[in-house]
Amino acid sequence: MIDFSREQFYEQERLIKMGIHVPDFEIDIKDKTFERAFVAEYGISYSDYKNIITKSIDLVNEENVVIANFELQTFIDYVFNNGIGTDKYQPFKEHFMLYGELAQQIGRDKKFNFSDTYATRHNRKLELATRPWIIYDGHVLYSYKSIYRSHIVLYERIRNGRLSCSSKEMTTFENKVNDKKGKAFNEAVFVFLSKELPNSDIKKEVKIGKNEVLVNEDKNIGDFDLLLKNDENKVIVGIELKDFIECRTPYEFLCAIKTYRYKLIHVYERCEWLDKEKMQLKKIYPSMDEAYRIKMIFMTHHKSSHKYMEKMEHGVVEMSLLEIIENPSILFE
Repeated sequence: MIDFSREQFYEQERLIKMGIHVPDFEIDIKDKTFERAFVAEYGISYSDYKNIITKSIDLVNEENVVIANFELQTFIDYVFNNGIGTDKYQPFKEHFMLYGELAQQIGRDKKFNFSDTYATRHNRKLELATRPWIIYDGHVLYSYKSIYRSHIVLYERIRNGRLSCSSKEMTTFENKVNDKKGKAFNEAVFVFLSKELPNSDIKKEVKIGKNEVLVNEDKNIGDFDLLLKNDENKVIVGIELKDFIECRTPYEFLCAIKTYRYKLIHVYERCEWLDKEKMQLKKIYPSMDEAYRIKMIFMTHHKSSHKYMEKMEHGVVEMSLLEIIENPSILFE
């Protein structure tokens, strides 16, 4: 068995050891929304997908081989004609098998992009991790390890909201996953800081808008994920929390920079509001006065490469969760 958890980035282990653990989103495979999303994305149910894996492994074990190399019809007869159903073979082939004809579907305005073949890309639709069954010269080739690992990779991508989706249903499902992950991350940071900074007054999800406690007449401009007031240092800290993915390839790095820039637009908007409306915070913290300074922090789950690329505007400070865990008081410096 492969202990996939040991292959994750070392930083997550450090976060857990240091006293904070952001709950993982676990998929309820019996949930109707997930079932519909999986069928829409792959043409077969998740249950069928797992049964195909099981039958493929049974065939390897029965033949007592390490690397499967079976005639295609033998594979189809054993795996699909033996209970799963022959109608499941074609959608399974289209989404989980590598075969030569796929090359005709790569290109502009076609099913697959050229980038789906780039070795430097992660989460590609045409890679062994996605398609561990290979059709070659009338035979099917695979190994127990490759299909087991592919199953783990697929599950991890879905539950982490990282799957490259083709269907509307799976895209909607993944958006919900990311929304839940973001809320779990925010709550975990709130609980951690409340414990580590007992002398600070911490509020969460403080909105700014026309009909909110913090008023902006023009429009709603979002919220402060966290507000912290520290009387000893006479500072109020606004924190924007983002559970961005950890970049694994140059392409993901470039995508992350674009996302970062987009999110910063809204953070800068709130900073501009703070510059003009600082004393509105007295509605939240009645004991504050003009002597309090304001600090805005953009905090990400993992260390961001953006801070090494561009300077922040409006005095916004970039920090990672790991930096805060190592020294929570750094928030007030």
